[in-house]
Amino acid sequence: GNWDIKTKIPEQCVVSNINLPQYFMEWINLKDVYLNFYGREARGMVSMMRQCGIRLMGSHHLGIDDTKNITRVVQRMLADGAVFKITARRSKSNVRNVEFLFKNRIK
Repeated sequence: GNWDIKTKIPEQCVVSNINLPQYFMEWINLKDVYLNFYGREARGMVSMMRQCGIRLMGSHHLGIDDTKNITRVVQRMLADGAVFKITARRSKSNVRNVEFLFKNRIK
């Protein structure tokens, strides 16, 4: 989600004494794409799955199972015609500044 990538990952990079990797300069928040495509809010993976009629497989919050379940949501959205676009981008001059690119987004 936005908070993790916007805030926690840069904080962890500071703690780990590494530069923020370039691939964290922009991202796609699935919840924002979901909201804009279906016109309904989902606060997380389980609610997206429930709303799409997708059965939860494995254990929630187990990394590999969550990855597989999120992939199933993405596959459904692609099959339904969703287009995935960048939803947030950091300023190149100041990585703390983030521009959110979707008008309607999960807050």
